[in-house]
Amino acid sequence: MKFTNTLLTLFTLFFFGSVLHAKNEKGTNTKDSSPRYLVLAASRMKTLNTELDHAVVQGYVFAFGEPASKIIVLEKRPGESHKYVVSDSLPRMIKDGSYKGYRILSGSFSGAEYALGGIFESLKEDEPQPEYKVTTTVSTHNLEKDIGEASAGGFRAIALTGLETQSALLEKLPGSEASATSYRLLATKKVSTMEKEIAAAAAQNFKVVAATGAGNEILVLMEKMAAGENNRDYKVISTSRTSTFEQEINHAAAEGYQIVPQTGAALQKGSVFMGGNYGYEQAIVMEKRPESAQVRYLLLGAKREGTIQRELNTTPAICSIDTMFLTYQETVTLLRCPAN
Repeated sequence: MKFTNTLLTLFTLFFFGSVLHAKNEKGTNTKDSSPRYLVLAASRMKTLNTELDHAVVQGYVFAFGEPASKIIVLEKRPGESHKYVVSDSLPRMIKDGSYKGYRILSGSFSGAEYALGGIFESLKEDEPQPEYKVTTTVSTHNLEKDIGEASAGGFRAIALTGLETQSALLEKLPGSEASATSYRLLATKKVSTMEKEIAAAAAQNFKVVAATGAGNEILVLMEKMAAGENNRDYKVISTSRTSTFEQEINHAAAEGYQIVPQTGAALQKGSVFMGGNYGYEQAIVMEKRPESAQVRYLLLGAKREGTIQRELNTTPAICSIDTMFLTYQETVTLLRCPAN
């Protein structure tokens, strides 16, 4: 998915200039009227990092995004302070160790053509330094094998992305036991089949960690839980229509299900010859949480970054971003809100 960034970049620079230099007639700063959400997009990574630095000064923090596609969403949270680095060369930074002093935000792990991206957030004072690995293959079986081998060294899978290749991000926290954890990487072309396979693995005490779309397949990564933990119950919600997607998600939410973070996926569903486009199906995994407070979800779908920002800033203050992912036609954002 390609983004046209010029107008948004000019708007962003104008916005920051206005906030920094706005004065009333007496020369004092005017009241801060900056939006809750800010969407940054740029064709160059250096420009994106510069705009992010400016936003941090104004009190913004990372909310969600797709760094590999050079688009991120920030939320204004006064009192919070973080330093970030955005990269579309995640494997290189991990290999040369230049991420030291930072953690990788798992929700930012993303893939695009010839790129694997992520956002690095500075560690707090005395916070231990994690280690990271990225494994990439074209084979589902090999990816599952690589994840399992890394887990023997104390690494745990925390994110998944797929496009031409399939990639997993693994993290090792200081003091982690070097004992292997069992993983299952499920891959199907039919979402209905995926729900059955998830249920079969869940019955054997596996839980969903992450999911992604990979062409015409959906991939779901599951991890073996510790002995004694209760089995999980899952639904996979999928549709080709945005309005139906929101309705079905909220129907499941009314039954006590909640979205599993980092499980949004888009699948190609074959060529549509009129116009040369591809049809697609969007899917997400939900887990039953009967003891949690009931929630409802708002879904936003937009193609342009300016539209994403405008729609986000019209949502109720009681709602917050739960997940965001790219389909082949638009950016889908799901916000979590109290049910009542």
